[in-house]
Amino acid sequence: MSGAARSLGGAVAKPPDSTRDGETDQIPMTLLTRIMTEDSQVPSPAPAPARLGRIAWEETLNWADAQLGVRLARVLLPCVAASLAATGIVTVEMFFGGRHRQWYLVLNLGLAWIPLGFAWLAWRRAATTGCKGPAFWGLSAAWLLFFPNAPYILTDLVHLLGKSLPHYWPDMAKILLFGITGMMTGMLSLQLMHGVVASRRGWIQGWGFVAAVSVLASIGVSLGRFRRWNSWDALHDPQGILRDAFDLTRSPHVQNPTGWFFLLLALLIFCSYGMFYALRYAPPHEEPSPPAPTGPAGGKPGDDPAAGPGPEV
Repeated sequence: MSGAARSLGGAVAKPPDSTRDGETDQIPMTLLTRIMTEDSQVPSPAPAPARLGRIAWEETLNWADAQLGVRLARVLLPCVAASLAATGIVTVEMFFGGRHRQWYLVLNLGLAWIPLGFAWLAWRRAATTGCKGPAFWGLSAAWLLFFPNAPYILTDLVHLLGKSLPHYWPDMAKILLFGITGMMTGMLSLQLMHGVVASRRGWIQGWGFVAAVSVLASIGVSLGRFRRWNSWDALHDPQGILRDAFDLTRSPHVQNPTGWFFLLLALLIFCSYGMFYALRYAPPHEEPSPPAPTGPAGGKPGDDPAAGPGPEV
């Protein structure tokens, strides 16, 4: 021990002469520091190619979000992919199946994307200049006017009536693909507008806004399906639309199928947005980390495997 102490420059005080046989001398702190420093400088293994690809993908999405000014890329990408897939299916059936009467689905899906554009422009306007001025209110009104086109595609299931059995199930899956894609773009636009209202008016007013939009969108879908109005008609015959909307909503009960549909569709839109909102704010998926040592040998006090598993993360 005395030789070790001299070699370390006297960093450790000389122990008393009463050291008994079998006892281990204290390790100098300078030696411990050097060992820990050398261990921390051990180069980590290079990341796998799959991890490098994932990092590059995340950086690309972050760059897209920066260009948009809001985190939209991770939701926009699946919506774009689903829209391209649905349009490709209709195109293939038109050229190779001789089915030329399905382009209304592509048109309706295109209309469902319009409110997302207006919502993004209104959100950017609110973020830069606030919720004031004719530009913001004009964009918000245009969004509300076109928003019913998003859930409207679900009513295209009516075209399944009278279908022969061989085409019934494929057409149902195809219409649902268009409908769910349109709903997701609509929910994304509603979330942007919901964020504008909630950030300035509070939580209660924000969800009240969502409920009101669900009711108005349901009225718009019902007017489009049963009275054959469209978004452009609000510019040249607003009185006719208001009159039909009043007739539609004055008797919403079970015995009135049209009025009952209006209530159920409003509930569908509101619940769909609630689930969409919850999924958007769900905890992100993370890769599992290596398990920590357990038990009396290397775990924390009380980490006994016999005590059962700990709480889920």
